[in-house]
Amino acid sequence: MKNIQTFTIGILSAILLFGLSANAATWTVTKAANSDDNVCNADCSLREAVFNADSGDTVIFNSNLVGQTFTLGGSEIVITKRITIDGFINNPNVAFISGEMTSRIFLIEAGGALDLKNATLVQGNGASVNFDNGNGGAINAKDTAALSLNRVTIRSNSANGYSAIILRSGTHRFANISITGNSGNRCPGILNEGANANLYMANVTLSSNFDSVNDANSGGAICNSGGNLTIRNSTIAYNAAEVVGGGIFNTNSGNLNLGNTIVAQNTSQNSAPDIFFLSGTITSAGGNLIGNTQGTPAGTFTQPNDITGVNPLLGPTNSNSAGFPVLSHPLQAGSPARNGGINANAVDPL
Repeated sequence: MKNIQTFTIGILSAILLFGLSANAATWTVTKAANSDDNVCNADCSLREAVFNADSGDTVIFNSNLVGQTFTLGGSEIVITKRITIDGFINNPNVAFISGEMTSRIFLIEAGGALDLKNATLVQGNGASVNFDNGNGGAINAKDTAALSLNRVTIRSNSANGYSAIILRSGTHRFANISITGNSGNRCPGILNEGANANLYMANVTLSSNFDSVNDANSGGAICNSGGNLTIRNSTIAYNAAEVVGGGIFNTNSGNLNLGNTIVAQNTSQNSAPDIFFLSGTITSAGGNLIGNTQGTPAGTFTQPNDITGVNPLLGPTNSNSAGFPVLSHPLQAGSPARNGGINANAVDPL
């Protein structure tokens, strides 16, 4: 469970997902304006830096950009190579990137990869002239693309269709992030879709995400549709679905593995407010707190330190408890989640 004990999640090198480049270059964003002359020199926008970056390269931000909002001018940034974007500006400031409710923020093409660090993504709406218009409010990854997020918050994005983040075949890793206040017609937080979609999550908060369509395909914070989803040391709470699965909706033979994770206080109109398990496999690694087990196979959450049917007594989201800009729900005094985790689960699952 998140916040139940002191531990450190080891941050893996980007070589796991993105490999090494012998001649890697660094490109520096020098302005917030969304210019696009395909040149990155002393006058360089985020879009220009990404355009010039080759596989293995890193995009960084000039320290004089504190307080700036990086807007996209009505069109998403397309990632075609395997690059890192590090939004660290200075402590505690990170890059604040907005779709201004006119476009998606990032599209990752097939074979491309984005390792995004130290950033806040807001007001993406999934609009795209390139691919899958209306889906993936903030980030949409095509088949064989890869996405890694670390110290990132995804908030206040929307989609006319599915999700703030859409993942397909590939290996994806989220660590030390929050996904809050996003909306969509279905699965407003994350859609992990397809038998070869592999998502590993550690120290992640999904909170206050809600879907807005009343049909059987609705779902809350996460929809694992045929994918492989492993979650550790995370909190999935206060999300809402119109029908079932306000927290997690598992379908199409998806494989779900939970350890040291809170899934509670989610809502749905019909049944199974926290986890709706339609097909596939669900495995507990122990140390979980599941508020409502309706919709999960009997006997699933009976591993060491699993707790069910109780209120975790979560406090309001607070960036100070997780490290700016990431939000988390600190545990209140008397929370049954305190000291309830398993040390073996306090690791990055990838």
